[in-house]
Amino acid sequence: MKTSVKILLLVLFSIGAVAGVLVFAKTRVAPPSNLKLVNQYSVSLESEAKTFNDIKDFSIGRGEYIRIDDRLQRFLNENAIDSTVSDEFRKKIDESYGKVLKSYCFDLLQKSVWPEEKLNEMLTMLSSLKSDKLTTGETAVTEDFIASVDKINNIVGEYRNALRFSKNVSFKGVNDASSRIQKAKNYRNTEYLKNNAALVNALDILPSRIAQSHYGHVRNLVNALGNYSGVTKDYYMNTLIPRVDNAITEYKNTKIYGGNKPNITDLENKAVSLVTSAMNYYGDGN
Repeated sequence: MKTSVKILLLVLFSIGAVAGVLVFAKTRVAPPSNLKLVNQYSVSLESEAKTFNDIKDFSIGRGEYIRIDDRLQRFLNENAIDSTVSDEFRKKIDESYGKVLKSYCFDLLQKSVWPEEKLNEMLTMLSSLKSDKLTTGETAVTEDFIASVDKINNIVGEYRNALRFSKNVSFKGVNDASSRIQKAKNYRNTEYLKNNAALVNALDILPSRIAQSHYGHVRNLVNALGNYSGVTKDYYMNTLIPRVDNAITEYKNTKIYGGNKPNITDLENKAVSLVTSAMNYYGDGN
């Protein structure tokens, strides 16, 4: 009987000891059940987004944006992050890159030379970032960036209009010439456009080029006085000669060209010579 009791007590002590060890092991090994899981992909993106926000150099910033953008898209495609997290970091990196890109663009427009390939590349980058979307379909960039893109597009558009304008130097009348010379001055003093050396030079010489065109217009009218054998004396006297007189007078009285107007004395002398020849011709009875 005593032996049975001892055996029973030994079994109970053994079970208690094992249970105690198991309870202790569980408290030492098992993790707390109320810990919040952390997405390591989000942590990595957060760190990179903070670092990216401190970048000021455009070349470095552009390379980093492409790299982070690729990782962000890959994480989303592989379901490592959800659309909410993706959109959160999409807005962060777009805002950071937008600031660097905007600064680069305005710096370029402050320079005296605007290579066309640089302008096209700049506009392409702006358009690409502006069109970036969140997973919801909403615009990813800030309103401030959109406003800057619109301003830069307007500057480049106005620059190209001004450049085309500066090449149109044909004479279409004094009033038209005066209007275009004033417009050239306005373009020349426009913010950012005044930085472009080639455009400013083209606008500065526009009055001189229009004056040359005006001179050529008068010269053509004077040369027409030599065609007396092909017209009647009445037409010559009442149309051709008054037309040349008016053109020469208008040219001499025009002040819009400043000191850029070619001297017209040679044309006046030529006109007198041609009219004299015409009078001799008509005086012969033809």
